Amino acid sequence: MRAQHLDEYLAALEEQLAVLARLKALAEEKREHVVLGRVRELEGLLAREARLLVELEESEQRRGAVHKALAATLGIRPQDLVAARLLEAARAAGLARAEELGARLQALRQAVEALKLLNRENEDLINQSLGFIRALESALTGEP
Repeated sequence: MRAQHLDEYLAALEEQLAVLARLKALAEEKREHVVLGRVRELEGLLAREARLLVELEESEQRRGAVHKALAATLGIRPQDLVAARLLEAARAAGLARAEELGARLQALRQAVEALKLLNRENEDLINQSLGFIRALESALTGEP
């Protein structure tokens, strides 16, 4: 495995981690607006979130290209080069940044899980708010 490819891969992971951190902060801000019923602010957040998702997709494409280059260097099909195998290969090759790779892969896993959890919580809060609005509307109109 060439160290240059690993450096590029680490840079791509760092880029993704930065975007995920911004998405997480946005999700936390979104939760606050949902709880406080700030609908107008939510609209602005959704536009920012859409831009960040595009940025995340672009960074994933760059990471994917480096991933393919790493796989080719190792003589492995890209779909077979999962994170654990990549880390194993970097360690076996004695690359100085192998442990950094492990740390970044772990950080990426944690960031994705944290974002999933926040998004699920926000979705639950929104559904609860909608349920409350429906119940209130029903009570006011007398319709079931």
